[in-house]
Amino acid sequence: MNFLSRYKFNHNAWLFLASGILGALGGMIFFLLLNLYLSSIGLSKESIALVNSALSLAEGLLGIPMALLYDRMPRKLSLFLFTALQGVVGLFFLFTNAPLYLAISAFLLGGTFTVFLVLTSPFLMENSSHKERTHLFSFYYALTWLMGMLGNALGGYLPTLFKDLLNLTSQPEAFRWALGFGSILMGLSALPFLFLKPYDHRKQKEEPVSLEGNANSLFRESGASRGSELKFLVALAVLTIGSGLFVSYFNLFFQTKGFSTEVIGLVFTMGSAVTVVATGLGPFIASRLGKIGAICVTQVASLPFFLILAFSSNFGLLAASYVLRQAFANMGGPLQDNFAMEIVPPGKRARFASYISSIRSLSFAFMGPIAGVVMEKQGFSPLFLIAAFLYFLSSVLFWVFFRRKERTVMG
Repeated sequence: MNFLSRYKFNHNAWLFLASGILGALGGMIFFLLLNLYLSSIGLSKESIALVNSALSLAEGLLGIPMALLYDRMPRKLSLFLFTALQGVVGLFFLFTNAPLYLAISAFLLGGTFTVFLVLTSPFLMENSSHKERTHLFSFYYALTWLMGMLGNALGGYLPTLFKDLLNLTSQPEAFRWALGFGSILMGLSALPFLFLKPYDHRKQKEEPVSLEGNANSLFRESGASRGSELKFLVALAVLTIGSGLFVSYFNLFFQTKGFSTEVIGLVFTMGSAVTVVATGLGPFIASRLGKIGAICVTQVASLPFFLILAFSSNFGLLAASYVLRQAFANMGGPLQDNFAMEIVPPGKRARFASYISSIRSLSFAFMGPIAGVVMEKQGFSPLFLIAAFLYFLSSVLFWVFFRRKERTVMG
């Protein structure tokens, strides 16, 4: 209650949070089960990786043009329309077993996801004050992780539940019903956007944030701003190339280790629960170390767990390492997105967010086929080792590029 009374988010921010509850719940159910469903209908790991890559490719290729479109559309219209389409397109997966049509469905679904990839950070910035912003970002991410935790728990049992309730005779049919349920929840997450108070995002004014520690903010120094943007994107690209090698395939990883669908859901639930707590600690760590310090420290703290995942076969160690790696690796996510929005002028936020989402998505798209080949031929260990190195390198780059500027402000 102290948190909620101190930081009274505005009407639009609360509606965005409400949408995030339904969207995260449905989305986590859907993506927990999607790869398992594709495996159950006989797709190889390489084909599953290609379907996942199609989704990420759409997010990457369409991110920038969609950002330009969103900047010309009212926020209310774009958020409602494309969120509703997520639920519709999610149902496409249920009516085909052909890899080509599954990949097309994934591409279309990725296209609808661009609305959140591009608009989440700008929307939160536009509907919050500088004082509450770090807390709003962390609260939003913690809330979506909490709903993701519930989605994982529910998703792990839904196939069995539908199989028993509907007397289904095959596992793929049970997966289809569960995926349909997740898709409907994703579509329903559009409803809160009907009640948004319209505003002209192109006329939003922002308190200047100076990373240089003087009167001239980066908003007024276009050259400095462009340099900071480029450095941020380079450090981010290194990180997301590493993530693209393994993040989408943890359910397959645990399946190869003998985990049942229910147990995979339970492990994912534990990961989400701990991540909720960890994300809430982000502002506290940032207040001590600065945003960049917190981002680097939490990423580096996740590295030992990559090694355990790469080499251990112990059930308990694998589950614990998944949970702790996820918590540390995601703790700095809200701080990273908040920092990204501070180094660009208000008028460029949606576009810069599209660059960020494109880099993240294209990394997953291009690394997916590579990950699929490696999984088939060498297993998962090489993927975790390469990703650990890239996470470390990204932390070094963030520190070198931005720590000195942030120290000037803090000092």
